[in-house]
Amino acid sequence: SYREDEHVFDTIKECGLTKTLIAGHDHTNCFHIVYEGVRFVYAVKTGPGCYWKNPINGGTVINITSNGVDKVYHEFVDISHML
Repeated sequence: SYREDEHVFDTIKECGLTKTLIAGHDHTNCFHIVYEGVRFVYAVKTGPGCYWKNPINGGTVINITSNGVDKVYHEFVDISHML
């Protein structure tokens, strides 16, 4: 429930170990930002399912090194020829 989760971000910041949080997708929304020292990644939708819009289809590339997440970017592809 919300009441159980409302202090999760405070705990993440306090511990200092989690630097990146990755969530799924919302079909037409994607972003990545750094907020209070933690990177939030909301991934790009992949595939032609519900809410599909052609040019916002593709994937989110997350480059991970021995130091953690190095780079995040969204790669968009046109799959209209596959439909």
